[in-house]
Amino acid sequence: YIRANQCFELQGGNVLSGQFTVHGKLFVKSGRQVTLAPNSVLSVSNDGLLSVRGELDLQSNSQLNFQNGNFECSGMTTLAPQAKIMSLGQNKVRNIGRILMDPQSAIILAGATAIRNSGQLVLENASFELYHSSTLDNAGTFIVRNNSRLALGDQSSMENTGNLSVDRSSKLNLNEQSRLNNKRICNFEGELGLGRNTILENNAPLRFQPNSKLRADHNSQILNNHTMEIGGNSTLLERARMLNDGVLALKRGGLLAITQNATVINSGTYRNEGGTIHVDSAQNFINENIISGHLSRERVSGQRNNRHQSQQTLETELQTAPQYRQRRYQSQQPQVQPQQQPQSQLQPQPQATPAPVAPEAPQYQQPQQQQARPQPRPQAIPATTTTAAPQYQQPQQQARPQPRPQAIPAINTTAVPQYQQPQLQPQPQALPQTQLPQVQTQPVSANAPIESLNLPSTTPNPQEAVIQAVQPIGTVTDEPVH
Repeated sequence: YIRANQCFELQGGNVLSGQFTVHGKLFVKSGRQVTLAPNSVLSVSNDGLLSVRGELDLQSNSQLNFQNGNFECSGMTTLAPQAKIMSLGQNKVRNIGRILMDPQSAIILAGATAIRNSGQLVLENASFELYHSSTLDNAGTFIVRNNSRLALGDQSSMENTGNLSVDRSSKLNLNEQSRLNNKRICNFEGELGLGRNTILENNAPLRFQPNSKLRADHNSQILNNHTMEIGGNSTLLERARMLNDGVLALKRGGLLAITQNATVINSGTYRNEGGTIHVDSAQNFINENIISGHLSRERVSGQRNNRHQSQQTLETELQTAPQYRQRRYQSQQPQVQPQQQPQSQLQPQPQATPAPVAPEAPQYQQPQQQQARPQPRPQAIPATTTTAAPQYQQPQQQARPQPRPQAIPAINTTAVPQYQQPQLQPQPQALPQTQLPQVQTQPVSANAPIESLNLPSTTPNPQEAVIQAVQPIGTVTDEPVH
């Protein structure tokens, strides 16, 4: 007995035998194995929790009960033959691991139990049942095979957003105002039965494979909002109703029997691909939109007096859409005929025909020449591509030497006049001759130093300049000048 606010963890290798009650929390450690012995009972109640992180094995005739409790499986839980998991009251069951059910085992959830499967749940010749407004949310993998049975009753519901698989030997039954909402692709191979006041709502591709069976009766309803393919045997009877707002396809070899005041109302698209429809009267199939595909012959059963009339009414009802398409096609044919009549009228006037043909010929040749002229342009295009390639490379190289090209022009502007000035200065050599007369007026003495003379800056040798300046005055002798 585990009281409330108490927590225990099983380390593995444990064998639980007898009766155990959990009001607190009981954990099975990850990677460890715990066994519930045959004929033993483990009860979780009063908002208690059983969390299986490792492996929990329920032996034959053992039982796991939940009453206002919680069950979480993140590891693996196995049910041996005759083992059971049962719930009453408001319980929460969550599976993100694996739950494997051996033959003759069972899971029965009642009393507004909510179960969510995000892992894997496999039934091997086992049964899974929901009652009393219980809900099943399948977001993982739910496999029903080998004569297994999945049953919903007493206003319970199931929503499939994962992978739901039912093989040929297994069954899925809805009873007593239960509901199934399919929101994921489902390839159904087994038997689907809709009982009293049940609802099947399809919002994803639902394919009934060959040898599958669909039976709806006692005011049950099938609401198809997506795509439903019937490849097996489908029977609607006893005021059952099918409302098609999507696509209803009757595959080759498929059979759709609508009898005993049952009704199929097509407000979407009905496509017959080689299947067969059995009806009692034209009121069994009401078409409000489109019918397409190959229509098979309908077999009508009923009174002899009304047999021919009901068959004729059904055929006209089923062929409403094809006749509309034929009328629309015929309405388009007269538009083509007047185009042929003026050509016959223009044939006796051969002069009018070449006139439009002659200008049309150059019109088609001119675009050819215009297309031929831009042919050399594609030759320029690779040139542009070659030049464009460095353009993409230059910005990568220019990013580094950008300061250098700015400094180079500044140096060139100052250096060029320095080299140009010495080339222009030798030309005005007459300037010193014009300045020499000014030098004659200068008083020169024999003892005057050479550095005191005002000589031109361009004179290479000061002594030669002195001689040149003195010669015009007189001859130079060794005598002192007075």
